Amino acid sequence: MTRRALQGVIKVRDLAEEKALINVAKMRRQLSCCQQLELEAKKKLVDFRAWREQNENALFSAMAQHHLKVSELGDYQIQIDRASQNENELLLNIEDMTTKYKEALVQLEIAQKTLCSVKVACQKLKHKMTQLKKEEFREQELQEEDCLDEFSATLRVINKAMN
Repeated sequence: MTRRALQGVIKVRDLAEEKALINVAKMRRQLSCCQQLELEAKKKLVDFRAWREQNENALFSAMAQHHLKVSELGDYQIQIDRASQNENELLLNIEDMTTKYKEALVQLEIAQKTLCSVKVACQKLKHKMTQLKKEEFREQELQEEDCLDEFSATLRVINKAMN
């Protein structure tokens, strides 16, 4: 491969490396966002459980202090069931956030591996370009030496002919 062709390939690899760096940064931001959402969902669950416990205690206190009809107990049961359902929804949300966090972590690892492989390929091409430059320089030196040798030989022939 010629030096000129390698320069084009190196440019493409440099652009690929830049794109991979941007992708890694994007995956890191996404991972951070997922982690933050997961933490917020867990905090909501903790807060909800504290609220639910207080609410249930208040309901049970109200039930204990009043003589209630069976129909009124049903209303309390509905409130407790709704709270339980809300807690289950929060748990599902946490599972979803945890899954998204894990997926983002995998995507970040893939992006980092891609970046690493692109960097290695780019370094190999740059090394090959350096080798080609050295070879071209050596060839040029050899050509110059050959020209000097030819010129020297021609000069000797001319000098002999003149003597």
